Amino acid sequence: MNPVRPEHFVEVGTDFRASSLEVLARARLADDAVPAFLRRVAKRGIPEVVVLSTCNRFELYAATDAPEETAAALEDELRALLDGNGHVETVLRQDRDAVRHLIAVSAGLESALLGEHEVLGQVRRAHGRAVEAGTSGEALSELFGHALRHGRRIRRALGISKLRRSLTDLAADWVAAHVGNLEERSAVVVGAGETASQMAARLRALGSGRLTIVNRSFEGSLELARAVGADTAELARLPALLAETDLLVLGTSAPEPLVTRADLAERSRHLFLVDLGLSPNADPAVSEHPSVTTLTLSDVVSLALAESARERTRSPHVGELVQAAVEEFKPRVASTV
Repeated sequence: MNPVRPEHFVEVGTDFRASSLEVLARARLADDAVPAFLRRVAKRGIPEVVVLSTCNRFELYAATDAPEETAAALEDELRALLDGNGHVETVLRQDRDAVRHLIAVSAGLESALLGEHEVLGQVRRAHGRAVEAGTSGEALSELFGHALRHGRRIRRALGISKLRRSLTDLAADWVAAHVGNLEERSAVVVGAGETASQMAARLRALGSGRLTIVNRSFEGSLELARAVGADTAELARLPALLAETDLLVLGTSAPEPLVTRADLAERSRHLFLVDLGLSPNADPAVSEHPSVTTLTLSDVVSLALAESARERTRSPHVGELVQAAVEEFKPRVASTV
């Protein structure tokens, strides 16, 4: 690693505004793939680099003395992952703009849901993985530490740190509003990861009736089922369960649909379908079934943007708070060229 502290910051990325959620999902890096990816990028002559890869964004942050060459290299790496998955628009930010963006991201101001509380942890872990990979030095450590501190400060100042709202909260609100007599309904949750676990817990809190957890790994489904007081079933039983369930929640990282229109061919009983898969877990044709009412992850993002717009009207000083945080970092950042 370059022993001289780089003077410029460069960020190249895309997010839910510029690219579809499905595109972002297919490019998302698993935790165990991040170190090799970062080291490969660093070998392109970039002294320090961090990748922030979530369901909402894919962003590369670098500290460098050659901002133009670094920006081109980061663009190449991002395109190599994203091209072929769908339409992608990338954004380049440099120096103060890069600092401002990372602060806003850390504060939850750039998330679909204003103040999304998971993002602080995502930013912290992204930097931690770069430290472990040996691709973050003094410059990016200073930048990410500053962004995390001020992200927390801005959240407190705006009062959004108390909201602790997530996309699964919005999905659960939709269920409560659309599925009547929930305590008399049967529900199936497919998946055992964070999204599925959160939805299972929220359905229980809403007083749902019989709840079944379905997952490829029986161990994973059993652990979640015990936590929420649910039954378990193997994934192979999902088609049979579809005949008797009222509410189906899909929350897996499966790259291909788990439910097709053919699975519902004989169904006349109404089904409420909540598809929160990063890549759609249900074939789009399922939504055209006359007995199916569907909420997709894109629908949830739209709900989040609407809620966030209302919250922003109550927070007129957001820009001032972010700018003050940028100015505090000013002596340590080069002038934008």
